[in-house]
Amino acid sequence: MESLIVLDMDGTLVNYPNEPWHCTSDALGESLTKEKRKKWNEAREKYLKKETYEKLVRTHLDLIKNHPVELAEKKLFPIPYAEDSEEFFKFLQSINDKALVGIFSSGLYMVAERIKEEKRLDFVVASKLYVKNKVFTGKGRIMSPWEKEERFGEFLKKHNNLRSCYIGDSEYDSPLFRKVNLSIAVNSMKKISSATYSFENLNEALMVLKEFV
Repeated sequence: MESLIVLDMDGTLVNYPNEPWHCTSDALGESLTKEKRKKWNEAREKYLKKETYEKLVRTHLDLIKNHPVELAEKKLFPIPYAEDSEEFFKFLQSINDKALVGIFSSGLYMVAERIKEEKRLDFVVASKLYVKNKVFTGKGRIMSPWEKEERFGEFLKKHNNLRSCYIGDSEYDSPLFRKVNLSIAVNSMKKISSATYSFENLNEALMVLKEFV
């Protein structure tokens, strides 16, 4: 192995129809009752910042306690992969002898693991929700966007013999962009200055990714 290619998930690999983030977490919220869905969205609007993120997590975990996993799966699967990503994934599968490829995301592990299986990736680091008797327990191991930066740094140290690339889609990814040899922003509404390159979609990113590998 010569290279490490790390992929964000929400907004990068997947694009759920729910506004505003098109992410796995909000897709999960869509599986709740109307009343709980309203509380879910209100908590996101109110607490989605570093100093109150723990409260957001606690509120969301409380809302899904005893919620059937089957209902969540109906909103999460099949996975709505990002537009124009087919050639991108084919390329990743073609270099499995040259690069270690996987997902590093604050999004839901249950979706990231499914992507890993469907697209034959090597690893997944993501937020886990605990399940018992086919319902969510209201507990989990959630990785905030800010903890993600710290854990990503630790992850890179374990693979410091490999040239690294990170592909993301938002300003939240900026600290990670700065830690790697090659950083690529995709699907972003605006240019992200911290990324080496910015492209409209994953397939466009292939021209620089092929040179990297």
